[in-house]
Amino acid sequence: IGGNSKNVTVKGLEIDGSGPSCQVRIGMSVNDHGYKARAGEWREGFRLINNYVHGSEGEGIYFGPNQTQNGTTDMLVRDNEIGNNVVSDTGCDGITYKSAVAGSSSIHHNHITNTGQSPRDITDGCSGTGIELFESGYTDIHSNYVEAPTPVSDGPGHCIAQAITH
Repeated sequence: IGGNSKNVTVKGLEIDGSGPSCQVRIGMSVNDHGYKARAGEWREGFRLINNYVHGSEGEGIYFGPNQTQNGTTDMLVRDNEIGNNVVSDTGCDGITYKSAVAGSSSIHHNHITNTGQSPRDITDGCSGTGIELFESGYTDIHSNYVEAPTPVSDGPGHCIAQAITH
């Protein structure tokens, strides 16, 4: 989901990363490195709820850009909800939420198991974490089930982690 999209609900989907057309990459991605945000523009008002994402080579759900990536002009995020999803058997992280630098977002009531299942190198950002906030704050994480990861990626495999780069 890209462009200047905002105020979108994605509900009740099954995303099977092991299907022939989805064998690599991310299960569900909300970001667009090709779109250059205008001043004051935010990726906001998203509701990713009641979805089943499994078998992805990368992250199960990936939301937002890296702020530090080459002086990015990608849209920063605020006021979004990721809830009541089942995320399992991901090659990388279960849910990655990046660049929430304002507003009030929430990650809640998700069921996350078997993250970090693809052999990868930590230098590509894959850590096998259940829920990862990257360069973010302003996010309420509550009432999630995150199974202790047993990653085969070279990352630490934390249940919940916040990474900040300076």
